[in-house]
Amino acid sequence: MNKLFCPAIGITSMDLLIYHGSEGNTYSRFPMKKEKEGFFISPNPLKPGDYYTFLLDDRYEITDPQCTETDVYGIRSRYAQESEPRKRIFEPSDDLVIYEVHVKDFSIDPEGGFQYPGTFAAFSENLDNIGRSHIKDLGITMVHLLPPTDFVTMTGDPLAYLEEDNYNWGYDPEHFRVLHPGYGTSPENPKKTKCECKKMIDSLHKDGIGVIFDIVFNHTYRTKDSNLYLLSQGNYYRKTKKGEIANGSGVGNELATEHPHIQKLLLDTLEYWVREFQVDGFRFDLMALLDREFLIEAKKRLEKINPNIFLYGEPWSALPDSMPEHLRWSPKEDLGFYIYDDVFRDAVRGNNFGFGGFLGGDFQEGDKILQALLYPSKKHLYYLNCHDDYILWDQLKKFGLGNDELLSRKYKLGMSLLALARGPILMAGGNEWQKGKGGLKNTYQGPASVNALHWSEKWHHYGTYQYIKDLLKFRKEKLLRGKEVEGKVLENKDGFLLYGLYGEKTMYVAINGRNEDIIFQPEKYGIKDVYRVFSEEGESKVPCFSEEKIENNSILIFET
Repeated sequence: MNKLFCPAIGITSMDLLIYHGSEGNTYSRFPMKKEKEGFFISPNPLKPGDYYTFLLDDRYEITDPQCTETDVYGIRSRYAQESEPRKRIFEPSDDLVIYEVHVKDFSIDPEGGFQYPGTFAAFSENLDNIGRSHIKDLGITMVHLLPPTDFVTMTGDPLAYLEEDNYNWGYDPEHFRVLHPGYGTSPENPKKTKCECKKMIDSLHKDGIGVIFDIVFNHTYRTKDSNLYLLSQGNYYRKTKKGEIANGSGVGNELATEHPHIQKLLLDTLEYWVREFQVDGFRFDLMALLDREFLIEAKKRLEKINPNIFLYGEPWSALPDSMPEHLRWSPKEDLGFYIYDDVFRDAVRGNNFGFGGFLGGDFQEGDKILQALLYPSKKHLYYLNCHDDYILWDQLKKFGLGNDELLSRKYKLGMSLLALARGPILMAGGNEWQKGKGGLKNTYQGPASVNALHWSEKWHHYGTYQYIKDLLKFRKEKLLRGKEVEGKVLENKDGFLLYGLYGEKTMYVAINGRNEDIIFQPEKYGIKDVYRVFSEEGESKVPCFSEEKIENNSILIFET
């Protein structure tokens, strides 16, 4: 039996159209009966593999918002019979390093040598020092995939998929439970695409790496011609006081996550990805547009399936929104979600307009940085850049902080501060080798060559890669963390930061943000019997001298 909820009062008839294949215009038509509760029901059962749509009032043909498969263009839904949930094999670490990457960016570069470029399958390929082995070697604990689900502005048509301008980040959703067809090696076969996605997740799990899906629940790409709008006469979307469609997302509409049927659709979607695909976490786009009850219920339901589910998002909207005040949540609340800490980001490298930042000589930001380095956080996700705005290298270069040699030192210092943060951290793919995007800011429409990970850059900037790899290893194995570790500021003056971490052992971290070397006297602070120094050359054991030189834009870590 086929069932679809349609609360639109003006819709008086609905027909189920079962097509004779994914292409062509021949179909069988089955009238559906309207129930009092607003459901339309058809007794004609769909078989796995059937392509179908719904026809409203002989006027509007729509796809099924609940479907998990479509044709390659997203025009027709495809009926799927899901398999049994799979056994979990991933055990999360207690110290998360998240690697944000776009599915296509990861493997589209021809120099990477991937057999299946731009697809889920590329993550399962076993290449030497490239791809998944690179992520494991770097010390990443979770991979954050920019929206892997169906979106409108990149075609999955095999004839166009690899074209330079056939690109988008994916923040223009269509079907919430459908994987983007283009990410499969056979886009016309959605069942195979799902299998390849599961194999990707299994491959990463076997390497001890979790998988996070970037989820866009705050809006839909289409508005008045979307299936959700037509089914509800717009009631699934928030309205302004004037009765117009609200636009807190900045792209045309704002989904009413507080509406019972939208909430059910989205919650069931999250459960589907966790049960069926073993997804380990979600990043919520423009999370300020999601109401408090939805967030609380999402965490509650997902933790029943996976107690270690990792949830985070942006604590802001794009534009002023129309969410009722009693439904709104505050970033100060602890809802069990981590939120992006843009205060730390701006304190380290300056805001999106290039103002401020410790790396730029605004040493008054030291206090904000020390907060992240001293105190464990259950709420803040620390980062210096992500997919949007300038990538870190371009941020430093854009605002003229020095020549490339000096910028490289500042870059490594910035990544050092990120790695030392006492909370989960996120880095964008390519940060480990100073990836730039030619000074372009929001490259959401590509081209693919600008966004792609160019694997030859790893060898051109191998020193940076090795430095960051050592940093992440130090963070995982040696950095003192946990509730029992006490942090204390010892000095914060003119770009020199010194703090101590006190637990079963004692660790001192000295940070020189100046453009000149400084002389540091460990004995002044009671530092004795020091045997480890972490510098640009990596980690090494050395004796402690009465005076230690700390080079410009670098850190030293002393352990007693």
